[in-house]
Amino acid sequence: MKYTIKIIGLYLIYFCFLSNCYSNSQKPEKGKSFVFLSGQDTPEMIIKKAAHVIPSSQQLEWQKLEYTAFVHFGLYTFQLREMPASPDLFNPVGLDCRQWAKTFKDAGMKGVILTAKHHEGFCLWPSQYTDYSVKSSKWRNGMGDVVKELSNACREYGLKFGIYISPWDKHNPDYGTPKYDEYFKNQLTELLTNYGDIFEVWFDGYYGGTKGKKQQYDWKGYVDLTRKLQPNAAIAIMGPDIRWVGTETGYGRDTEWSVVPVGEQDLKLVKTFDRFLVQENIQNGQRIEGFKLEAWENGHWVEKLNGTTIGYKRILRFPVTRSSKVRLTIIDARDCPEIKYVGLYKSPNGV
Repeated sequence: MKYTIKIIGLYLIYFCFLSNCYSNSQKPEKGKSFVFLSGQDTPEMIIKKAAHVIPSSQQLEWQKLEYTAFVHFGLYTFQLREMPASPDLFNPVGLDCRQWAKTFKDAGMKGVILTAKHHEGFCLWPSQYTDYSVKSSKWRNGMGDVVKELSNACREYGLKFGIYISPWDKHNPDYGTPKYDEYFKNQLTELLTNYGDIFEVWFDGYYGGTKGKKQQYDWKGYVDLTRKLQPNAAIAIMGPDIRWVGTETGYGRDTEWSVVPVGEQDLKLVKTFDRFLVQENIQNGQRIEGFKLEAWENGHWVEKLNGTTIGYKRILRFPVTRSSKVRLTIIDARDCPEIKYVGLYKSPNGV
């Protein structure tokens, strides 16, 4: 049986540079991806500070990727439920990670994240800290390693490779005790030292219990270990770099976190377009809170779309338009807006 990857949707995740707010008297550090707030800050002062928060190097490089794959693969694939089961159930005899990587590359994706371990606790690599892994399965006669095969395929096809690892573990008997934290860190160390460069580490925030026990996760320890072993990796969801979009549907909010006209663009000739691409210069902070795009039609300006935040990049759709001039107006902003790029495009057949 072939396990063939087909692109069936796009999972969007947004992140916030203002990752933490501290209630103390420290002043904001200029050019940092965080800001300190004090109890004396007015709303206007807070907005001003927020407008000057800039992304960290990990966040900025993550934004530039734009389009990545998330592969949820494991025992769940074969039983359609997130519960521990016999490792014998895992036997994907036709698995071809090179075919996956080629498909992702052909689709224009730039990276891949693999669920190395999900909530049921089964590991897709032969961890030395548990037998509940591929080494106890029939697949490859217990000698297989999905993480290795996919990470090698990613390198072959020029894709970045990332790791998802679930802190919740329904199988491990030490879950709910301090001993489990050491187990989790040992497994994290395996994943971050044996498979080359990791561009993203995804810590799931689902806080489930196992047989009535709940784990007090050492999030700081997990983050510190990741920074030590993979300093360039962006840490997602329960980390400081990338937050969850807030929904499992794959759709983000329209507003995701100056009145100043930026200017008009004379297209010289009449052009046909139905897509608008706009980018802020987020290296100096995300600032825009509202904008609109207008086109010159029949001797006057006609609004084609409006939006709230922009951030690294937004692509917006509107009905097919023919015009020789367009105008972008910044309606509201936290500080002086900085537009990095604008573009107009015509989609093929209105797709």
